[in-house]
Amino acid sequence: MLVVEAPFHETPDFDPCRALTRALWMLMLVAAPFAIGWTVLVTVGGFSALLVIAACVWFVFWFAPSNLISALRFFAVMRGSHHRDAEQVPVRYFRLRQPDESEVVARMKGVLDRGNIGAGDRLACYGTWRGGVLFVQRAFNHTALSWVEVRRFPWPIALGVTLVVLFIGGAWLLAASHSFLHTLNANLDSATLRY
Repeated sequence: MLVVEAPFHETPDFDPCRALTRALWMLMLVAAPFAIGWTVLVTVGGFSALLVIAACVWFVFWFAPSNLISALRFFAVMRGSHHRDAEQVPVRYFRLRQPDESEVVARMKGVLDRGNIGAGDRLACYGTWRGGVLFVQRAFNHTALSWVEVRRFPWPIALGVTLVVLFIGGAWLLAASHSFLHTLNANLDSATLRY
């Protein structure tokens, strides 16, 4: 390695799994009170319907956009992170000299999870080429005998868990609705036979 530039910060790359996971959880957060209310309404019925409507009104007031933003901001403050800092990740550029004496520009984006890179280190870098720049996902530092990796959240696993939760919730809601419709048809049939 010839030169290691000081890291600078920029916004993280777009991750479709992350965006879809967050959108699904926001949808579930907003739809859950209504789904639970509907399930209570169809399984318990009667006076409980008024309680469910009151609970939905309370949820709508609590989940108003200003309250949601305040709650999210509160959790960010409790974690000790600030919104602008959370949306920025470090980017490092360095120049490598290959065995044939040619130089290559390499780029590593993200917070280092393991290892470190310094001037004069011998590296084996693994990544993809784009526009004459090697976008490094991981590297092996032969000088320090350690792997250098950036921290990555397992968004595909989080998306899978979200889809499982959504499927279970949907199946539960469908079962409650099916039970309600079956009971309603039975009551209508018995009312028709009486008259």
